Amino acid sequence: MSRFWGPLYRKQCDTKQLIAGANAYICDECVAWCSEIRQEHQRDGLLESDRSAVMVCGMVHFTWRQDWRSVDVGDVRSDGREREIYDVVDRLAAFRATHVAVEQIYDTTVTARYQKFLSADIELGTSEVEQIGFRLARKLGHDQIHPIDWMGSIPGQRAYSEVLEWAGSHQPALYKELTTAAASGIAEVENQSLLELLRAANREVLDRQSQARYLRLAQIGEGADYVGLDWLTWWYRRNLTLYVNITRLAEQPGARVLVLIGAGHRFLLHQFLRDCRRYQVVDVQPYLL
Repeated sequence: MSRFWGPLYRKQCDTKQLIAGANAYICDECVAWCSEIRQEHQRDGLLESDRSAVMVCGMVHFTWRQDWRSVDVGDVRSDGREREIYDVVDRLAAFRATHVAVEQIYDTTVTARYQKFLSADIELGTSEVEQIGFRLARKLGHDQIHPIDWMGSIPGQRAYSEVLEWAGSHQPALYKELTTAAASGIAEVENQSLLELLRAANREVLDRQSQARYLRLAQIGEGADYVGLDWLTWWYRRNLTLYVNITRLAEQPGARVLVLIGAGHRFLLHQFLRDCRRYQVVDVQPYLL
């Protein structure tokens, strides 16, 4: 019998053996299920307590991008926003990350700038990578920041704007559905504090809605002209690259990786990290309360 479908409550006459605990009993079949789960983890090579922890914090971008979750956060250097940034940094620091991974191209540009920030306390740029990522890494005593992004190209790739333009001309109903949903999602969170924005951006229901929109995007096209797929294939390639770069950090013993990434990536990154069954995927919401 599969452990996932076995009854949770059974009569004594239905069991071969009952094992008494302090306030409850467990039957022999449930013990066998628990043992099977533990054996599966051992076959994977890691017990839960030995697994590196990864926490994905979906970010709103402080500078505008063509993104379903682009929100105008105003002047991040204002006194009010700066206080909010420090509040978020303090909350995320409680995760005790050993590595802070950020949405920047996987090269030395951002790492060199972080070194300058550590040595000279230079004025930070307006991106969330620097305003939150740099400050958080420094607060944790890290001597480096970890860029994990990829923005390369693949054969046959179309630009996101080109895909939407094609939909507007050939599939106006689908175009309206996609753009209206994006606009309403932005309106729901405008004029909120940064902490409120991050709480909203990291809701699982929003992750599912975002993923559903990406899958609708795949339906743009006609006949053998898979217009939406010409961009969506690149999108999956990018997220798989993010995942691989995260795992390179998480494979280090005792790693606790905090990923600061656009909220639209959360669904796929969580799926990849959970499906590989090597890491503890930590929910960020308790750290934002």
